[in-house]
Amino acid sequence: MIQISQFGEITQFKMGRESLGQAPWEPPGQVLYWTAAYLVDGLLIDTGCPHTAEEFVRSLEGRAVKLAVNTHYHEDHVGANYLLQQKFGIRILV
Repeated sequence: MIQISQFGEITQFKMGRESLGQAPWEPPGQVLYWTAAYLVDGLLIDTGCPHTAEEFVRSLEGRAVKLAVNTHYHEDHVGANYLLQQKFGIRILV
């Protein structure tokens, strides 16, 4: 699931995996934790989780994405790196 919000020139992409409801404490459709990426003037800050990577890349279509920076190397911050490089041919820095 991706929620997109605009804050002036900053676009926030809030991402999370929806629960399947397989455990009693996980109601179906509830997001267990959120992570976010931000697009500012062509600079993408973080790339989200692997399980939202395809949806995230689709949400960036038609937007000017020139470069990405990962704030650190955790899976919820670098998950779409490979797909972004394939789709947009951008450099990704850490």
